[in-house]
Amino acid sequence: MATRRVPIFAAVLTMEGSMGGSAFTRASDAVAWSHTDELAERAQCFKDYVNACLDNPSYVGCHWFQYTDQAMTGRYFDGEAYQVGFVSVCDVPYPELVEACRETAVQMYSRHFDTAH
Repeated sequence: MATRRVPIFAAVLTMEGSMGGSAFTRASDAVAWSHTDELAERAQCFKDYVNACLDNPSYVGCHWFQYTDQAMTGRYFDGEAYQVGFVSVCDVPYPELVEACRETAVQMYSRHFDTAH
């Protein structure tokens, strides 16, 4: 029986970083690198992102880019004021994102290891 040769790059494990995105739901005209019109769309993007990582056996992890939104007044050095956090600047979680995270977390191990997702 012939031995199957696996390309060297197939053994590389990957950690995905910097997932985040803004939604046009607050009084800022700042647009992040990835944006949606509604918070529900941003939550769906989160689920799609995490599920894509879970479906790839090379991935060992991924994370949300930033816990808190940037201040409405902007960063001191460039004025960037994105709504990219998991919570608002008042430490209030975005319910749509929290629910998306819960739904994804419930099935993440079975999905990653492909056991009835």
